[in-house]
Amino acid sequence: MENFRLKVFRAVAAEISFRKAAEVLHLSQPAVSQQVRLLEEEAGVLLFDRGSSDGHGSQIALTEAGRVLLRYATTAATMTDAQRALAALNDDVTGELRLGASTTVAQYVWSHGPGGRNDGEAGAGIVDRAAGDCHGLDAQKQAKIYWP
Repeated sequence: MENFRLKVFRAVAAEISFRKAAEVLHLSQPAVSQQVRLLEEEAGVLLFDRGSSDGHGSQIALTEAGRVLLRYATTAATMTDAQRALAALNDDVTGELRLGASTTVAQYVWSHGPGGRNDGEAGAGIVDRAAGDCHGLDAQKQAKIYWP
């Protein structure tokens, strides 16, 4: 799975703007800034030089460390895309599907999977991240879900 912080970093580097990257990613500007700051803390380097220009907003530029990381971040995204393309050769679908629903839908509709049945084999599962439990599934097992 692709690292979300690297995805945000690539967007900021491409747009040379936290605000524009936020628009592209459909995130708030503070959320983008936080992800980049956390990535900088994790890497132990500054990725962007954050200067200011005559009070008309901030000008940013990639640091040398940022340019190095960008080369690796681009390669990592390419590998994720390559893995998906290779899986498609076998009619496999890879990646993460995130669905959201109200408590009622999650409890009564998803409790048996979208197809209304599950066979207890490894495959896909429905996990309520907020509550930290699996709806209708043993917490130690996931169920294969059959889509209608």
